[in-house]
Parts: sequence; structure tokens; C-alpha cells
Amino acid sequence: MPNEDTLLHLTVTDQSAAPVAAHLGAWVTVTYDRDAYTRDLLNELFGRVVRYDLWEALVARGWRAVQREVVELADRYSPQYVLCPLSMFELDWSTLVAIRSRGAFVLAWAADDTSRFDNYSRWWTGCVDYFLTSNPAFVKKYERLGARAVYVPCAASPELFQPSVTVRPPLYDITFVGAPIANRVAAVAALREAGLHVRTFGRGWGPLLTLEDMAEVFRRSRINLNFSGSYADCSRKEIKGRVFEITMAGGFLLTENAPSLSDLYVPFEELVPFDSVGDAVTLCRRYLADETGRLQVAAAGQARAAKSHTWRARLEETFSKIAQDIAARGRPAAGAEWVAPAPESEVAAAAAAYHYQWAKARRATESPLWLEEVCVSIDYQPRDLALRAFSVIGRLPIGWDPVLLSSKRACVRLLRPVRRKVAGMTRTKMPRRESCGRDLQPKESDRRPGAV
Repeated sequence: MPNEDTLLHLTVTDQSAAPVAAHLGAWVTVTYDRDAYTRDLLNELFGRVVRYDLWEALVARGWRAVQREVVELADRYSPQYVLCPLSMFELDWSTLVAIRSRGAFVLAWAADDTSRFDNYSRWWTGCVDYFLTSNPAFVKKYERLGARAVYVPCAASPELFQPSVTVRPPLYDITFVGAPIANRVAAVAALREAGLHVRTFGRGWGPLLTLEDMAEVFRRSRINLNFSGSYADCSRKEIKGRVFEITMAGGFLLTENAPSLSDLYVPFEELVPFDSVGDAVTLCRRYLADETGRLQVAAAGQARAAKSHTWRARLEETFSKIAQDIAARGRPAAGAEWVAPAPESEVAAAAAAYHYQWAKARRATESPLWLEEVCVSIDYQPRDLALRAFSVIGRLPIGWDPVLLSSKRACVRLLRPVRRKVAGMTRTKMPRRESCGRDLQPKESDRRPGAV
């Protein structure tokens, strides 16, 4: 284990109370601390952990400041590893390239490869050393692109999701904790139509829960539901973190089947899988009537989670694999010649839309950082005239908006910068973003021995 090494941990925490958050779309907000499960553990595994809150910095100081500060931290602390999320566009490709040029190994969480590999994750292969993917099928896909990946299933923290010490009666028959996306809403409706009592939690169809309250719901539900459809594409199934949290808390889990699930748990002994809503209805009725069988499955699932699926076991194994791979194969070649998505690609359009969303939110709160976000958005989509128009219109008082933006066509153009699909999605070098406030391309004087 690299217990004497320095880790620069780039994380994301709950900033939902910030004024700007009220004006951001749900797809660019986070309402929980992503490192709540691993913060203390990483402090134990590494000699020094330098923690940087990307979201807190974005809200307070803006995107350009984040890019500068992250590179400055790499200069100051010379970390061996940099661990960061691949969630949206909090970081620029050039920022990670600059970090790698300092000799650090960039490790990136890629938790949604099932639905986001083609139009998002693969575009980062030029600036990430190791992808931590939650889907084993994608390890070879990264390797074919010249990148390296480690299969890292989700896990759970026994400190946060402890089983109940005392036996307490259930409060709910069936529960589901999560967002009300289409397939889940339809499935819950079908269960209710079948006469089953289902309680839902989550923004849009029930109260939001703290981690402590969530664990209590898992413990005091006769049946905990989990759906495996990817958030972006329900037809693609993946193993969710909820699987490990429910079983760790000692709850009975009825989960939609997913590839590789049987590699982690024994079906019908440690959890119960279903393949259709009809299956779910039948199994709910069966296990609501079979308390003994339900408790046996829950106990076996909790024992499996505690033995094999803690975050400590997961991270120790992950960093051990990476250290062994580096010793055997040397430094990954990723980043030797950085290429970024072409402006006409879907991922560049998505990055522009992300920053445009931030620009609107900044302007609504009268923050001068709104113009910075528009300029960054234009960097990604230099030919988008609607973005350039907004950079001018936005300088006028907000009270003028109803008049200036009354045209439906203009609104659509502004809200949907570029969404067309480009066949092939070719990759070309992107010009340096001088407008980002600092040239982040690696310089020869910045390179440390052994850096690519």
C-alpha cells in the first residue's frame, strides 16, 4: 500500500444551500458529500491527504480559479496520486494534463460507464492514468484506447450503514430510495396497482433523507427495492451503490438483475434479483409472507457485505493493484500527446451547455463570474452565435430579459447550444484556452523526472 505517499483528493460536497444552487439544473448540482464514505479511510491509507473541494471552490471563486488552484496544489505538494471524480466538467482536460506533467498519477472515478463511456468517459483517456470503473466490461474498452482501468465496484461504509443492534419492528412493507426517473415511476406504479404498499423517498416523490435516516429506512423496511437501470439509459443495467448500502445495513434487498451481480452476491441467498416488474410483484408477495426466509436472506447479505464489500477492502485492493501495475508496466502512456474533443463533438457541446447553465445561474444571483462562464462555454463551442449573443445581452439589466428573450426561437437556441450527433466524433487538437486565465499546457521546465 502507498501509505507514505501523498494523495491530492479532488472531491465534491453538498453546496445546495448556496444562493447559486437554486438556479442550477439538477444535472449540475450535488446534494451530498461524495467523500463521506472514504474521507477518514483515505487519511489512514496515505501518509498525507490534501483535500480540495471542487464544488465549494466553484461556488465561491469560479471555474478558472479552480483550474489554477488545482495545478498550484500539485506544484506545492508534489502528490504521487491525484484522485478526482468524472462527473461533469468541474475540471478541464488541460488541467489534468498539467497535473500529469508534474509526475502525479491521475486516478478518475468513472462510475457511469454503462451509459456514458462513448459520449463522455472515453474523451478523458488522454489525461487520466487509471480509470476506476464500476463495470468490468469496460476495463478492456479502456485498454483498447491505450488507457488503463481498474474494476472497482461500489461498496459501503459499515460505520455509516450499521445493522441494528436491537430488533425493532418494521415501519414499512416496501420502500425505494432514489430519484423518480421513468422506469422507476412505472415499476412503483405497477406494484401499487397490484395492491402492494410502496413508500418512496427522494426529491420529486418523497422526503430527502440524510445518510443516517437512509440507513434507518433500510433497516426498518420489510423489502428494500433497487432498480439497476442506468440513470441516462434505463435499458442498460449496472450495479448501483444502493445494493451494498442496503445489505450492509442489514436490510432485505429485492434488486433488478444486472451483469456481474452474481459475482458479488449469491442470488436468493444474500439478495433476491428480479428480471421484470411481474417478477417483482410475485417476489414481494412471497417474501412479505415469509418472514423467516426474508430475515435469513437479509442476515446472509449483511455478512457478505461486511466481509467483502467495505470501502476499506475496496480501496486497499484498488491502490494495491495500481501500485503493482505501475511496478510491472511502468507509467501509462496516456497524455503523451494530448488530444481534446473537436468543437462539433457531443462532449464539447455538453461542456458548453454545462458552463452556460452556470452562466445563467451566476447572472441570476448578480455574480460577475457569469461572464467568465459564458467565455468558457464559447471556448468549447466557438461557432455558437447564440452563446456569443448571450455574452452581450447578459450585460444588460436583468429586468430587460422578458423583452430581449421573448423570441421562442432565441430561447431554444440559447437553452440548447448544440445537441446534434456527429458521426464518427473525430478527435482533433483543441487550441489552448488562453481565456481561461492561465495557459495550463505542460512546459518543459515543469516536468519532473519520469513524467511523460
